[in-house]
Amino acid sequence: MRRVLIIDDEEGLRTVLSLFLTRRGYDVAVAENDEKGLKLFNKVPGFDLAITDIRIGA
Repeated sequence: MRRVLIIDDEEGLRTVLSLFLTRRGYDVAVAENDEKGLKLFNKVPGFDLAITDIRIGA
C-alpha cells in the first residue's frame, strides 16, 4: 500500500486530504506541525509522499 504523510497546521485541510487519499487506497498519516511531522517521518519507514504546508504557524 502506498503511504502518504500530511503535515499541515490547519485541521480542516488535514482532514479533507486524509479522507480523500484514504478513500483512494492510500495509507495516510497526519501531523499538525513540523516537529511532529519530522518525528513521524523518521519513526515510520516507507512514506512514498509527504505533503507539507509551506508556512506552518507563521
